[in-house]
Amino acid sequence: IMWNYHDIGWMRISMKNYPEAIAYLEQGLAFANAIQHTYATADITMHIGEAYWFMGKFDSSLFLSNKAYELFKPKRSDENMIHCLNQLGWVYESRFQWKEAEDVYRRAIMMSEDSASKWSACAFAGLGDALYGQGRYNEALLNYKRAAEFLSFETIDRLTKDCYEGLAKAYVKVSKNKNA
Repeated sequence: IMWNYHDIGWMRISMKNYPEAIAYLEQGLAFANAIQHTYATADITMHIGEAYWFMGKFDSSLFLSNKAYELFKPKRSDENMIHCLNQLGWVYESRFQWKEAEDVYRRAIMMSEDSASKWSACAFAGLGDALYGQGRYNEALLNYKRAAEFLSFETIDRLTKDCYEGLAKAYVKVSKNKNA
């Protein structure tokens, strides 16, 4: 039942029905807490934080993403911890806190070292955004390129679009308009 609520909540996120997603996820979270299932508690908390980010409720997203990260630590669930760090980066970017975003994306990259996953691509693209936001265009360009390399393993529509938009912006800033 717990995972069913989780899955319905996740589907509502993908349908951009965030209040309903949170309602389903919170029901799943109640079950997870009742049976003391730490992994499920962390996973559902992470997704509630993501829904809040999509809604522009950054304080709630920041709190829940940090909480989920801490819950995943003892489980050594690196991929999920990287997802949480990326979510924290999204919050910081949304607040134009570029240095904080840079720091969490760098942590995510260090954790994902040899992994060729969507979360690695997300971390590199996010780092590109954070560096671009600080006016560090050459460094941003390198990270967008690295994200694009990871995207050759797995295509994620929104991330692919964002990555190539970042590449184009960075190329313009370093006077490589043809590449842009």
